[in-house]
Amino acid sequence: MVINALATQNKARILSSPRILARNGESATIQVGQEVPIITSQQTTATATAFVPGSAPAAGILQSVQYKNTGVDPQVKPVIHSGDRIDIDVSPGSQLCANYDTGVTSSPTISTRKLDTKVSLKDGATYCSAA
Repeated sequence: MVINALATQNKARILSSPRILARNGESATIQVGQEVPIITSQQTTATATAFVPGSAPAAGILQSVQYKNTGVDPQVKPVIHSGDRIDIDVSPGSQLCANYDTGVTSSPTISTRKLDTKVSLKDGATYCSAA
């Protein structure tokens, strides 16, 4: 409720509204986002990796790239009890990507927000998190 109220006043922005359905006692996860390439190492070579006969070898650059998942990735694990009570392990999280320029090369900056909590709710109640 709080997040929706802030969003209607343009004081917050809702990035995603995923919904997860989980079986009693089982974990459920959803990931909404993208993979971002990150250069992990870079090396200049004296010769190109592909040599063309009859031409002079040229310098080349070898790069190692790893991909990092970004976006939102909430996780829930419900346990249903008698008496209209439900316990939920909740782990909402997000990893957002922004460009970062060091002057030599441009690389992404990954901003992470994560929350791990356990809540106990009455049947029909809702849980809101600002992670």
